[in-house]
Amino acid sequence: MKNIIKKLNVLLRITVVSLLIFIMQSQTTTVQAAQNNKTESGASKVYMRGLYIPNHHSRNLKFIKALVANGKTSGINMLVLDVHSYGSTVLKVNKSVIDYLKSENIYVTGRVVCFQDGITKLPIPAAQMKTLNALVTSAADSGFDEIQLDYIRFADEKRPYKLKTRYEVIEEMLKNFRSITNERKIKLSADVFGRIVYNRDDLIGQKLELFAAYTDVIYPMLSGRNSERWS
Repeated sequence: MKNIIKKLNVLLRITVVSLLIFIMQSQTTTVQAAQNNKTESGASKVYMRGLYIPNHHSRNLKFIKALVANGKTSGINMLVLDVHSYGSTVLKVNKSVIDYLKSENIYVTGRVVCFQDGITKLPIPAAQMKTLNALVTSAADSGFDEIQLDYIRFADEKRPYKLKTRYEVIEEMLKNFRSITNERKIKLSADVFGRIVYNRDDLIGQKLELFAAYTDVIYPMLSGRNSERWS
């Protein structure tokens, strides 16, 4: 009986793996077909399928090469690389990684965490803003196709600041970061809580219309409570 159960478990695992491979191949074929159709029609839009890479891996050229070799078969044509390690504001970018990715026609995005836990106090210290501006500027000078702003928001808790004030603070930062990327002719994007797509007057100070005015791309983050639909 134990041998039969063992064989059934092995068979089940093989079936699941085969199904996953089939799904990935089907999705890749669909994406490639869509890209081909777009190209034939003369349109410039390209479907992007990307992966996020933490900083310690994003600087490892050997790791990146292996990732690209395996990822291309699944339609991966974009990588989002952390430009600094967790809790740090020091730029850590391997230029050879970026050059390699571009040689492989991989769209490269540099992710910058603006406020790890959200803004908790106003005014934001001048030294902190100076450091953040320098980090975004250095990242923009590193050869990325796009700079992605993450955690550009207030803390997800009640604070004695009016919504109007929160919007103004975030808008001023977006305006400044946009000027940095415009000067270098690269794109600017931002991660936002998934719930603000449905929300109005969210206490974190993120508003879809506000971000749309200054960014080329908006990435709604769907995870846990952040993706709950609020009314």
